[in-house]
Amino acid sequence: MASIHEDSSKTMEEIRNDLICQICESRPRPGKGQWYRCMKLHLVCQNCKAECEKCDCDEPISKAYCKIIEKLLNVKGLKFNCANTQHGCQQAFLESALEDHESECIYRLLQCPVVAIDGDGSGQIVRQCNDTFAFKDAFD
Repeated sequence: MASIHEDSSKTMEEIRNDLICQICESRPRPGKGQWYRCMKLHLVCQNCKAECEKCDCDEPISKAYCKIIEKLLNVKGLKFNCANTQHGCQQAFLESALEDHESECIYRLLQCPVVAIDGDGSGQIVRQCNDTFAFKDAFD
């Protein structure tokens, strides 16, 4: 039988995985605890709220943020999903370790390193590829 601690950890993980902005599909980030709801109860992050008056469903976004979600995001020991979740990373970390992981995450996006060098021998970059790709795909 699972302990209360295991059950509460699983519940927090489920809640964390369900917190996705309806507009930009981002997940909670440290220091960004204000989440809003539209009239259809979709979740909207504070970045999208600052830029949009309506949700993707065309309903208005509430003026007041959801205080319950703010309290959940301030629970001591809460882990945050890696910013590269939408690219395949399934890991979550305490706020103190999140930035270190994300800077080395194999799912992080990189700029294409392909460049064209000026043919006159000056070494000037005349064109750079603007494509992005996941770090892990650089070695396939």
